[in-house]
Amino acid sequence: MLYSKFYFGRRRNQDQTAFYVSHSHVLDVPDRVQSVILEYADPQGPWGARGMAEMPYLPYAPAVTAAVHAAIGVWIDEFPLTPARVLAALHAAV
Repeated sequence: MLYSKFYFGRRRNQDQTAFYVSHSHVLDVPDRVQSVILEYADPQGPWGARGMAEMPYLPYAPAVTAAVHAAIGVWIDEFPLTPARVLAALHAAV
């Protein structure tokens, strides 16, 4: 999600074959992730199914956004967080 471009709240690239996740910066991911099976249906999923593959990536975007805010004191609410966007947010806040 950090590298995704959005248009009206939706990712512009809907094709998951070109979905980019940077692995070079993620050094604290465990070698093994244990999944837990929930024995009740999800009303949002097809036939009650639940997704699992995306779950480890959900906290990245808010965590990085909060870290950038802690570092520069400005909230950025647009992705991807490029250096140009960070600099523009800093200039707008002054």
